[in-house]
Amino acid sequence: MRMRKDTDNSDIEKMEFIDLSEDINKIDTKEKKKKRRTRKLKKNAKRILLIAAGIIAIIYIGFSIFFMNHFYFGTVINEENYSGYSPKNATSRIVKLIEQYELMIIGRDNLKDTIKGKDVALEYQFDDTLDRIAKEQNGWLWIVGLFQEHVYELPKTAIYNEEKLDEKINQLVFFKADNIVKPKNAHISEYSAENGYSIVEEVKGSTLKKKIITKAIKEAMGMVENELDLEKEDCYENPSVTKDSKELIALCDKLNACINVTITYDFDFTTETINKNQIQEWISFDKNRITFDDEKVREYVNGISKKYDTYGRNRKFVTVSGNELELLSGGYGWRVDRAAETEQLMEDIAAGKDIKRNMIYSYEGYVRKDNGEGGVDDIGDTYVEINLGAQHLYVFQNGDMVEESDFVSGKLSNGNGTPAGVFGITYKERNATLKGESYESHVNYWMPFNGNIGMHDATWRKEFGKQIYLTNGSHGCVNLPITKAEKIYDMIEKGMPVICYY
Repeated sequence: MRMRKDTDNSDIEKMEFIDLSEDINKIDTKEKKKKRRTRKLKKNAKRILLIAAGIIAIIYIGFSIFFMNHFYFGTVINEENYSGYSPKNATSRIVKLIEQYELMIIGRDNLKDTIKGKDVALEYQFDDTLDRIAKEQNGWLWIVGLFQEHVYELPKTAIYNEEKLDEKINQLVFFKADNIVKPKNAHISEYSAENGYSIVEEVKGSTLKKKIITKAIKEAMGMVENELDLEKEDCYENPSVTKDSKELIALCDKLNACINVTITYDFDFTTETINKNQIQEWISFDKNRITFDDEKVREYVNGISKKYDTYGRNRKFVTVSGNELELLSGGYGWRVDRAAETEQLMEDIAAGKDIKRNMIYSYEGYVRKDNGEGGVDDIGDTYVEINLGAQHLYVFQNGDMVEESDFVSGKLSNGNGTPAGVFGITYKERNATLKGESYESHVNYWMPFNGNIGMHDATWRKEFGKQIYLTNGSHGCVNLPITKAEKIYDMIEKGMPVICYY
């Protein structure tokens, strides 16, 4: 209903009813059409959804049926992708791979060789692993499998022709003569004046252990391995001693310590030094110990001994009266104990420490000086000079005559003459008893210098000197007045030279 305002003459508003049914019908028709369209759209949407769901279901079922006998996507077997493979197809692929199989063998010094599976009739031995993988992968749950890892290891087992494989092994490049180097142990080098001794590194070589390499290759082929490292499989014969050997290092260090030792002999007026060039000629080594060439060491000691020994040699001597005599050797001087010194020298070198010392002597003199002629003066200027012909003796200290005396020496007429020569005071003793076959005498001052022959007081004598010794001499000793014997006793000491001459 609609109201209209009428503005005719009376200016009175009147209400007028108009028919709206036509408009209402039109509106109702539009609403119905809209609803019908909506219903249709919903119906079509459901139909589409049903169709889509059906398609998806068909696709899912199709994949499910497929994966009931095929592997999931992302299935990896022995590091190879087998997505969508059936066990049968996987088997065929593995068989083809085996036909192309090669075992790469890697040796020392970049030496390599291969053995092909087809050359030894290699065949893969299958078990039920592929079928079990297919069964484990539930076909209906294939979509879940898209979000998981599927990694498997197929047991690698193969068989081969033993004879053919043995033949191939024998033909490997590693067994050719030109490629075989025997191993060498690390060892000590020869002596070098510049570097001494050093360790020479071992040579690994390239000699194979036939049994070990054969076993390793057969195991690798049986397991269908792609690579075999002979070093890792311990197929080589290796040196038994390497540069890192503690024993070898210790030996090398000891050798160098030995040759760097300085042994210095002190001869009072000069020295003799042994250096590395000499020592290296004497030493050698056997396994882990140092050895010496005894003969060479003894030869050196003998040479030094000959140069400086004075014992047993005649000597030139100028008497108090100025006469030059050649004195008999007597029993005085220096003599090296060659055997003991040889042993000691080797011990000193082996100790590896510098040392300065005297040699070992079996006899020692009183002094050592240069005699001016390239030899040794072992008398010096402190000594007792006994002139047996004049029956008079002199005591010298540092070149000065400090005492002299007449004496009576051994009786010449009965063969007891006092021997001439150079001797040394053996010792000195107070209040000694001298005994012989037909005598026993007490002396106050006993000073032996040649066995049982010595100087001593002779209180039973009233006179000394002259020619008494010729008919009334001693049994060989030098008889002195007691006052002189006392003074001389205080002036001498052990080892002091005693020169006797006629």
